[in-house]
Amino acid sequence: MSRAQSFTLPIEIFSLIIEQLHERADYYTSALVSKEFNRAATPLLYRSLDSNISSKHLTAAMQPSRTLLSRPEKGALYCGSDPQLLNDTLKALSFCKGLACLTWIETAGENTSSILLRFLDVVRELPVIEINLRTHNDLDENVWSQLVQLSGLRKISVWSMQGPPSILKDWTPHLGTTLQRLELGVGTFCYPCTELIAQLPHLQDLRLKGASALAIPTIVSFLPDLQSLDAEFIQGVQYLRSRQSGSPQTPPSSGNHPRLTSLTVRTSMDALLFSQALWTWIKDLVPRPGLEALKICTYRMSMSHPIVPRMFLLEMILLHGDSLKHLALDNALLTLDDIECVCSNFTVLESLECAICLEDFLSFVGAMKNARTLRKLHLNFYRDPSLQASAWEHMERFNLEQAWCMMTVLPQLRVIVVESIHYEGKWVLDKEGKLQFVVIQNAEGDWHI
Repeated sequence: MSRAQSFTLPIEIFSLIIEQLHERADYYTSALVSKEFNRAATPLLYRSLDSNISSKHLTAAMQPSRTLLSRPEKGALYCGSDPQLLNDTLKALSFCKGLACLTWIETAGENTSSILLRFLDVVRELPVIEINLRTHNDLDENVWSQLVQLSGLRKISVWSMQGPPSILKDWTPHLGTTLQRLELGVGTFCYPCTELIAQLPHLQDLRLKGASALAIPTIVSFLPDLQSLDAEFIQGVQYLRSRQSGSPQTPPSSGNHPRLTSLTVRTSMDALLFSQALWTWIKDLVPRPGLEALKICTYRMSMSHPIVPRMFLLEMILLHGDSLKHLALDNALLTLDDIECVCSNFTVLESLECAICLEDFLSFVGAMKNARTLRKLHLNFYRDPSLQASAWEHMERFNLEQAWCMMTVLPQLRVIVVESIHYEGKWVLDKEGKLQFVVIQNAEGDWHI
């Protein structure tokens, strides 16, 4: 691009181009190209501050603290921070009048509470709205006493494997009117946490690790604005027994539940295999229409594939058939009849992940024929243990030609993932300038036209 041509482009175009870069060194280089590139690259170069550097990388591109000390006006460009232990960062931080995020990471064996206190002294005077804490051991009491004085926060993320279960104590009165996102992972999760979270009625996004399945529905019922929930399925048998006995902790009526749009469930493969409680628990969490994404993540501990109950699918279709866009079942198995049911009744489904037993490709395509809005398909193959090895060898394997066939049958489908192999469909111009639809197999770089 010539200098004359560069002047004709709006500054917004330069920003869109440079935002595609990710390394600080690239932002630094872009800032040296021209005045126009400098105006676009400088805000990106000074957007985050990281003092975790080695002596081999003491450059202005990698460590902007020196520049900030000599040119404090650049601090207005900061919107995030990932501090470690570099002392001169403390002074540089005081110039970051636009700082919005503070992240603190402490590994096992470290005790850096005294240093974190120094950062908090600086951050208290800045417009921080997001706090992220990652520690192995519990933080010092002095640190907690300073943290709970921070107000106006919109997001808090605390992961402390040996932290106190009442980690939000004395903090909720300062956060009840502003906090919208909460991530809480502690080694021990007890009932006081349930009461504390209930004091945050404006939460829209909640992620919990360590809370029992019995506590989650109760917590959710106190959060009317909640839209996204990410939780573990722990002690599911106790939940099912409590529900069947009609104990006081049984989930309240659907009228008290928020209208969730996204639900992520993390559990073990054993829970999927042997517990009907999981599917009941999921239905209890989303009793109101409007769910757009359901994702199940399993810690795979066996080669088995649990079968998704048909009744669960039918009840989900009844409530969320017009809204569910993303269904990710990980290694849970769907039969061809189940797939046909899902594709025909989830009318806006855009992505599907599940395990299947592919014995006949044409039958599989037939089951998928009504997935007119599907854009991405992720398949995990199931090997039926009842089949002999010889029978398994003669079963059809999914290949590039079959991926092309499916993408031509389903008008919106553009990505197919089979185990670890990715197939992507796109329109390209051939040598004669005509459009052709091709499918690329990323693992090997093969094309099919």
